[in-house]
Amino acid sequence: MERTFAVVQWIEGVDSGKFSDVKTDAIRNYDDSKMDQDGSPISPYSAFIEWRHGKRRKGGWPHYKGDVLFVSANRFENTSKLNSLLEEVERPQLTKRVSVAPQNIGTIQTIPLILRLSQRKLRPLLALQGSPPSTSGSGPTPDKSPSSRVSTATSASPTPSQTVSQSSKVEIHPGTGVMIDKLAWAYALNSNSATVFVRHLLTAVFPLEILMVSNLRGTNRSGGDPRLPLDKNKLDAIYSATLERFPGTPLSSIGSAVNAKITELRSKSKTSTPHSQTY
Repeated sequence: MERTFAVVQWIEGVDSGKFSDVKTDAIRNYDDSKMDQDGSPISPYSAFIEWRHGKRRKGGWPHYKGDVLFVSANRFENTSKLNSLLEEVERPQLTKRVSVAPQNIGTIQTIPLILRLSQRKLRPLLALQGSPPSTSGSGPTPDKSPSSRVSTATSASPTPSQTVSQSSKVEIHPGTGVMIDKLAWAYALNSNSATVFVRHLLTAVFPLEILMVSNLRGTNRSGGDPRLPLDKNKLDAIYSATLERFPGTPLSSIGSAVNAKITELRSKSKTSTPHSQTY
């Protein structure tokens, strides 16, 4: 059976270092003989790949160099491989967070934010990689407010039953009740900027049909249908999750990213041109 799907990692371009799910026909001069029967490269395989994002440009899609990491004859296997790669990206970071011991407030201020998130935030991340590492220790009880999570050390290491969720969804920010699929959360965590993070969360939190008739705050349009405001609780959850993941992000930048993504979706709905997904 012809292997028409591939997972690649970009070496060049704006998505350098990120993973994409593409068709093998987007890989210039794709050579299936360079891949073994399990879909992995026999030796490192780099090629120029079409970067199919947005509207197709005049003259064709731009090409950037990337590594071909996996090929498959069906989308399910390709998505599973992509998911496992994203989990591997997160694993070193999670190990650091679990091993942090309680320290005084002065020392805590110098620890990177990723090591100071509350245990509730840690729970869905650990669920992405399976059974969490076993550690011991004790510390302050995490607070639900963002400011408390920034200045409080992680509490005692939880048991597997506390950290591994049996559900297929995770809460994007503690206490909000806003849930998304684990895979969508993994894609969002792989973002290298607040803008990309917001765009991933927006499409995971809101159904497409809602985004097509809404914008950030809602507007009345002369000569057209009014735009509905997005659900405030869900928006607040996206803002909180973004500020926790990327501290110091201006609120206006988050709002701009929301409206820009909605505008992009409306534009794409007017054309049937396919494009790859990058994470």
